[in-house]
Amino acid sequence: MELYFSLLYLERNKQTLLQRQVKTLIYEDIKHFLLSKVSSKEFDAIIYLINKRNWNSEVRIDYYEMSREINTTVRYAREIVQKLSSKKRESVLRPTNDPNTYYFNLGISTILYQKGIQYGKVFSFFTKRSFQSLSIYAKRILLKASFSSSITGQKEIFIHPDDLINSGELSSGLLPSKRMLLRTIQEINTFFSCSAKVNIVSNIFRRQEYVLVQFEEDALNSTIKNYTEREYVSRKLFDSGYSSRLSEEKSIEIEKVMKYVFNDLLAKRSSVKHFNGDATRVSLSIAREIIDDSLNELARHISKKGLSDGEPGSLSAYFSSICFSKSLLKLSQLTQHYNAFKELNIKGEHISHQLDYIQLGFHILNNFCEHWLLSRAKDQGYTLGYEVKNKKNYLEQLKDYFKKTAETIERKILFYNHNYFKIAENKSFWIRFKENVQLLLGRYIKQMENFTPADLI
Repeated sequence: MELYFSLLYLERNKQTLLQRQVKTLIYEDIKHFLLSKVSSKEFDAIIYLINKRNWNSEVRIDYYEMSREINTTVRYAREIVQKLSSKKRESVLRPTNDPNTYYFNLGISTILYQKGIQYGKVFSFFTKRSFQSLSIYAKRILLKASFSSSITGQKEIFIHPDDLINSGELSSGLLPSKRMLLRTIQEINTFFSCSAKVNIVSNIFRRQEYVLVQFEEDALNSTIKNYTEREYVSRKLFDSGYSSRLSEEKSIEIEKVMKYVFNDLLAKRSSVKHFNGDATRVSLSIAREIIDDSLNELARHISKKGLSDGEPGSLSAYFSSICFSKSLLKLSQLTQHYNAFKELNIKGEHISHQLDYIQLGFHILNNFCEHWLLSRAKDQGYTLGYEVKNKKNYLEQLKDYFKKTAETIERKILFYNHNYFKIAENKSFWIRFKENVQLLLGRYIKQMENFTPADLI
């Protein structure tokens, strides 16, 4: 009988887990780029692209959708993407193996956000036609003001003219002259007064002229949300053969499991600092591979298991068990690749880099899989009145489930390479990992024999 693991971590954070990830944010480097290095329509394109960024900082571009969203032609949308990915200027987009997918180089993905990083909100008015039709100078003033509003929470933002007007070669002004500033203020008040009004006023504290930007209340209450990962779930399931569309509630439950996998793999970076290589990049890459494989597997079973008609929690629990199995499979594959490279005994910087990458990935996954199992073991029974014998039984089921899953994966490995375990034998990462987990779970089961229900409260 299959054991579906309950994601207690996810349940406890149901209200806040997805609120953080759906924000579309403008970080300092994105703000600087928008204020100084883009045309008016390129500004709109950047806003569109950051809202399409996934947790791996990749953007999948649909040129027809993009042209519609930024109010331009498909041809010009393609030209903008070419410019933003050109090596002749600061490259915002980096091509990937998929011709319609690019790596977004500015800022960070929402999965990497940490408290304390300064950012500005992407307000909904950035996507309005009235905003998109403005000149780049008007957009610069409104971006600078809205970024300050995000930080301070104020509706009225004072900007010194020197911070806006270019005053020489060393200046980084956003507008070329005072005359252009006055013209731009008139433009905003004429075409964008529904969201903001701009005036030049005298400040009583400084007794100097300031540009005052006053946002309407409604303009600051609505922000753009990023649902890229949720849309990815539906698209991936369809591509893998599941033609129906999941309800919003079920898609959110799957997204929560995905976020748990990404966050937990990223959390394991700190334990492998002594390895060369980019631990963040490796963690994100492994997380995406596990999720891709797991969604492929889910698409084949979702109807047969009756999960499409069941409770959202049952679907997410089943999906989480698939993610764990795929994590173990990836772990065993990494050991296979590591041993294969070692057997070749080829020297060189490239081979050394590959070995470092594999070792780094293995240690991150190793810690992830151990934590996955042991956190569920520790969480079970820590509720009022839970009997020790029930917890012990759960731990034994957990140990048995892991053993059977590992044996299934081993059979798959042997099918493709019947000499694998002969090569890896006693020194294999995979074997050591299995032994460590079984030992830890066994020790925890034994501890339960001496516990009373009161100890668990």
